[in-house]
Amino acid sequence: MSKRKPIRDELEDGAEPLHIRVGRIRRLLRVSECAEILACSVRQAYLMIETGVLPSIKYAGSVRVDPHSLAQWLREHTAPSQHKPL
Repeated sequence: MSKRKPIRDELEDGAEPLHIRVGRIRRLLRVSECAEILACSVRQAYLMIETGVLPSIKYAGSVRVDPHSLAQWLREHTAPSQHKPL
């Protein structure tokens, strides 16, 4: 099984807002990757999922985050002046 490249490598083009770059990802995200994108702890990301703040999917016994749903959430919860590169 090949190693997956870090999420930072998938979001490398810092010229565009983060929500646009996240929306281009074509696979479900692990909670740890979601935490990295949001610049929070993994525990905080799980708390946000458990309380319904972040949309999530249960897939094969694990929790995943759809990148398109996360991109939408980022658009709704980020002020335009706060779109900074990852």
